[in-house]
Amino acid sequence: MSASPKITESPVEKVDLPNKVFVGNLPFKTTDEELREQFELIGPVAEARVIRRGKRSLGYGFVAFVAASSVDACVKGAKVELDGRTINVEAARPMSETEKVPAKRRPRRARKAKVEEAEGAPKSEAKVDAK
Repeated sequence: MSASPKITESPVEKVDLPNKVFVGNLPFKTTDEELREQFELIGPVAEARVIRRGKRSLGYGFVAFVAASSVDACVKGAKVELDGRTINVEAARPMSETEKVPAKRRPRRARKAKVEEAEGAPKSEAKVDAK
């Protein structure tokens, strides 16, 4: 019998949700470092991450604090501003099973009239009554 390899999880995935906050309405130019600096004013930050699709920011992120008391202070605190925008701060909660599965996207179809025009077919002409 051979020993099966042990599977380990990355430390990023093991960050506890009780110490994590969701940060919404971020300016698109916000970096992970800027997010960390802003929230280190409240308490020690274990991780700060802006969520991106490719290189483009999606306008939200997550901040994991070392202590749960920092989360309470952050959520109960006054409005937080970053680059002139008031950002939303809420306690993070786990995704439901339906949110974890990405929705399948259907390919876009071109409209029939636009396809005909592109092929050089004449547009349908309106009938004119000559009374």
